[in-house]
Amino acid sequence: MSHKSVAILDVRSTEVTAAIAEKGVNHTFIFRGSYTTEYSGFDQDGFFDENEVRQTVATAIREVERRSMEKIKEIVVSVPSTFSELQTERFLISLQSARKINQRDITTLYNCGMKERYDSGRVIRHSNMYFLTSDKRRTINPIGMKSDSLEGSLCYFIGKDYFTSFMDELLYSMGIRTISYMPVSFAESMYLIAPETRDGIAILLDVDSLEHTFSIVCGNGISFQKTDATGGDHIVAGVYEKLGLPYYAVKELCSKINLSGRENPGAEVETYFESELVKIRVDVLKNAVKEELDLLCEKINGYLEECNERAVALRPILMTGGGLSFIRGAQEHISNRLNKVVEVLSPSLPYYSKESQSSLLSVLDMALNDKQRDGIVYKILNGFGGN
Repeated sequence: MSHKSVAILDVRSTEVTAAIAEKGVNHTFIFRGSYTTEYSGFDQDGFFDENEVRQTVATAIREVERRSMEKIKEIVVSVPSTFSELQTERFLISLQSARKINQRDITTLYNCGMKERYDSGRVIRHSNMYFLTSDKRRTINPIGMKSDSLEGSLCYFIGKDYFTSFMDELLYSMGIRTISYMPVSFAESMYLIAPETRDGIAILLDVDSLEHTFSIVCGNGISFQKTDATGGDHIVAGVYEKLGLPYYAVKELCSKINLSGRENPGAEVETYFESELVKIRVDVLKNAVKEELDLLCEKINGYLEECNERAVALRPILMTGGGLSFIRGAQEHISNRLNKVVEVLSPSLPYYSKESQSSLLSVLDMALNDKQRDGIVYKILNGFGGN
């Protein structure tokens, strides 16, 4: 591959995207090749059909290689929140005497909290919410500041053994020599949320097809995170069970209503499924959808209470992921139910400005930034050292 480009494998709950791309101008990307294909999904116990996943991933990677005419030897794999865990730690190191803080001090601080192994897996990424100097100055980048101690509020992301072992075996067998892993929630937080917003506290809600992740983002890290196997497809499944209509007809019908709209009494919505007309009263369908969304809202309310941050009450919920994008008015209903502002968050790029693209572009952006930091020119200009 080109020394400017990276290869990524973005694993979502019902689809996989492989891509090779490099940085463009004005924070854009130049895609050498990309390919998306669907699969049956996963839950907390693992993939529903491992053989299907092997075929899906292999197809996506081989197709991208064909389109880009490049052979992938290194790849960055996104880790869904179901297969990752967050650990937060707080550590302080003494610098013996007042001096300027350097990159090695930060690396030492991270190493204080780093374990070689966790019960569920290994550390795939670490970052910080903020640092404190001896005079209690709070910053996300203390390099160059004078202090005789350094304290850090740190976060470590653990990739579960099931997922990393599965992907390692599969990708190594395809001739890929170097594999690194990236937590999706962290990549989205850093890419989608502006630094000035993260300097305080931000709430990110990623709703995918088969899972959702609730994150409290602070500085350059995540201080609190909860994941549950409830996504947009579960909303449809709940409506399907209530109404007894064919599942795929229910999903199509849900895409034709607006939860915030007003209809004439007795108005119906209809679609065709296997050449048969399926129809239902709009008010009946809307009530069923709202009941399922209310179950999601109850979970979010529980997270808000559990994270116990006073500042959280004043922050809007930034919703991304695309798992509910087919239901018009879902954002407004969740906002009303939670009594909080809910804003849809998506990449600000032409042709990719959909919340369903958030994961792909976030992982790609962080992978490209990592590659730039690993480059010799960057190290000469910014100094050698660890993360």
